[in-house]
Amino acid sequence: MKIAFAIVCIAFQMLLGCKNVAPAAEEEVALGHQDVVKEGEETPQQPEQQETISLKEVIGNKNYAILEKTDSIEISNIKSVLIEGTTNEYGRKIEMIKELKTVDTHLLNTLLNNGNYIEVNNGNYTFNPTLQFQLKHENEQLLLLLDEETGTLGFATVEGQTILKIAEPLKKELIVVSNN
Repeated sequence: MKIAFAIVCIAFQMLLGCKNVAPAAEEEVALGHQDVVKEGEETPQQPEQQETISLKEVIGNKNYAILEKTDSIEISNIKSVLIEGTTNEYGRKIEMIKELKTVDTHLLNTLLNNGNYIEVNNGNYTFNPTLQFQLKHENEQLLLLLDEETGTLGFATVEGQTILKIAEPLKKELIVVSNN
């Protein structure tokens, strides 16, 4: 019994000793300096640069070929319109702005430049296109749908749609072409 009592007393003293040391340790560290990185500790890594997107791989060889060899482009506005007979339901209406019979090579080069597309890890963003570019080559076509607000561009075909974030220069180029 004396041995058990001695062990309990020693454990109790150790517990009190640890309890008394903890506040002293906290007082030694100045407020606001608790997160200082000490030598030998790893420093946080800078975020890695995003890889360049290969547009050809993302949209496919067939669509990339249409994009490369575009003969003409029809540019249209996409507007939300109230559906007749409703008070709060909207549909989309396409109004043709113009048709470019000869395509500017600068525009095509800007569209083909992989550096104008941004890889996005989180694909959860709204996509409400306001401009449509119908690219034509012989009997084939590719639709580009631009959401000016979010800076996203959709590549749409009968097989489906791919939406990519785009760099500001490409966005501006598309808006300028639609306004001129």
